[in-house]
Amino acid sequence: ASGQPPDRGWLRQLLGRIRDVERAHSVRLFEDDGQHVRLGREHFSSDLDQFRELTSERLRVNLAELCDLYGGELLADADGEPKFAQWLRLRRAECREAFIAAVSRQLEPLPQRVERTQLMRAARRLVEVDSYNEVGPRTLMRLHAEAGRLDLARGVYNELKALLAAELGTQVDPATEQLFAMLRNPESRQEPPAVNPVAE
Repeated sequence: ASGQPPDRGWLRQLLGRIRDVERAHSVRLFEDDGQHVRLGREHFSSDLDQFRELTSERLRVNLAELCDLYGGELLADADGEPKFAQWLRLRRAECREAFIAAVSRQLEPLPQRVERTQLMRAARRLVEVDSYNEVGPRTLMRLHAEAGRLDLARGVYNELKALLAAELGTQVDPATEQLFAMLRNPESRQEPPAVNPVAE
């Protein structure tokens, strides 16, 4: 009848046929632990697997690839029963924090051998994901200053300052303030040290 769980005997027969195909082609398509069956990771991978691999790297990673993988929240259109919704909220929070930490590590200190368009895109994406994280705005300020657009750097600083004051009642970090002062008067200021607000 519709809505009834599938017969276990039928499932065993199907799994047996799959095992025959695996043996014939010397592949392992599925993994099982006696209670659960899942796709074998050796032959199948997901965007989430790639994302986790990239965000776990401590070395330089491809920022464009990372931004492509984190194009939005995990299973953005999914919903379900309360237990699944709670699980999904936790996984989404984990992915968000992993993205913020990974991109922040890549942007400060500002790498010199990475294309500026890639850095600009990553900084803007970081601002979209976490508008209170100041690594993104500081990176944009540096990149605009490099390009001789101090007016744009000033605009980024002013927008951040207004946002933090209006929504959090706080001021910008000392590192951001020092960077802004240095950009206004580069001859009398030292570049502030990189400050990563995300705990490693």
